[in-house]
Amino acid sequence: MLASTRVRARWQLPAKRRLQLLFASAAASLLILPACSRGSSGSEPTNETGTRSARELSAALQRVVEEFRAANDLPGVSAALIAPGVGLWSGESGVADTSTSEPLRPNALFPIGDISKNLTAALVLKLAEDRVLALDDPVADYVSGVPNGSKITIGQLLGLTSGLGPLKHDFWRVLQEEPSRRWTPRETLSYMAAPYARPGEGFRYWDLNFNEGYRHGDPNYVVAGAVIEAATNSTVAAELKRRLLGPFDLGKDIFVQGEECIPREIAHGYQDLSRGSDVFAGDGKLDDTLGLETGWEPEPGSTCSYFVPTPAFATAVFTDGAMVASAPGLARWAEALFSAKAVSPASLAAMTDFHPISFPQGGHRDYGLGVAEYVMRGVVWEHEGAFPGYASYMGYLPEEGVSVVALTNAVFSTRPLADALLGALFEHRSQP
Repeated sequence: MLASTRVRARWQLPAKRRLQLLFASAAASLLILPACSRGSSGSEPTNETGTRSARELSAALQRVVEEFRAANDLPGVSAALIAPGVGLWSGESGVADTSTSEPLRPNALFPIGDISKNLTAALVLKLAEDRVLALDDPVADYVSGVPNGSKITIGQLLGLTSGLGPLKHDFWRVLQEEPSRRWTPRETLSYMAAPYARPGEGFRYWDLNFNEGYRHGDPNYVVAGAVIEAATNSTVAAELKRRLLGPFDLGKDIFVQGEECIPREIAHGYQDLSRGSDVFAGDGKLDDTLGLETGWEPEPGSTCSYFVPTPAFATAVFTDGAMVASAPGLARWAEALFSAKAVSPASLAAMTDFHPISFPQGGHRDYGLGVAEYVMRGVVWEHEGAFPGYASYMGYLPEEGVSVVALTNAVFSTRPLADALLGALFEHRSQP
């Protein structure tokens, strides 16, 4: 790890300072909105009984968020939930920056890591609906130089069955050595290892997991991003806004780092950077991941130079993991996608046609096109995300029509928080 030469700025945590959870819990953003509403500013059920019930549910959900943060010693947590008859609830606890004790705000942005795959896959499906491309098209029709590109289909990229190998470890070394560099997809793909299987025969998720001490990196969705831009002669950010986010008024809640100016700062992320790739090493102290201790820092006040954690990292991982979102915005996205409003029922059926994939560290999951299936208080369509200093979860219960999102600015799984929020919702529903 490179030694840090940074001068402390307002974005930065003093070097390797142990987080002290002395900050008060931030007030929740308790929004009870009609589930179909996109522009309401916070209406509640109008009859007295309904209003009291809504407030009781809001209080119960907020307690879950605060207890989860405190029990796990996390700097900050932001969560949101959408349910029929309830609408949108969001709440937060803790801080966006431990060095200033700035509280998390309702629309705080977090890197969502691998959940970026979900939006990328949905955009590809939308382009297929619009006859811009087809899932059976060979990758080589759009992007040259991809191993087996004439045999790998776009659909195989989204389903992680292309057989493409992971990004080499040299890739991470270069990101650390050149933090200000802005990468193109072609440059990222030049670091791919050799294919590990023939197209259609590989079922491997080369996930980017900084908590378990391995850094493989998956090229499939970087290639998918390059396909989108070649097919549309546009950027992923512009096409997302035009085809998927704009119609649901989500253009100010979800962004692609490196392709658009982000209008507000992103919550600071924290993890023990001293441990490197060894989960058992390190000094036990949490570090601000902005800059990854390379000496890079953003220009004060410039929204177009603000990258998390560095320009190199954000632009290199691209559509595999560089998007940022707010918890309420991501919950609204899940509701729009999985209720077949953002894409057609046929596209949603393709995305949720699951098959088993394996992980490098062992185990397997049922994966479709940019979405996994899990059982948690019923069947859940979900995606988790990992990013340096952050963890994220987005889930949708198709039988209940419930969306849930949980984000934190530390490397700690937030699926248990999502499960606890669902438990509070169902307990509330069971009361007379």
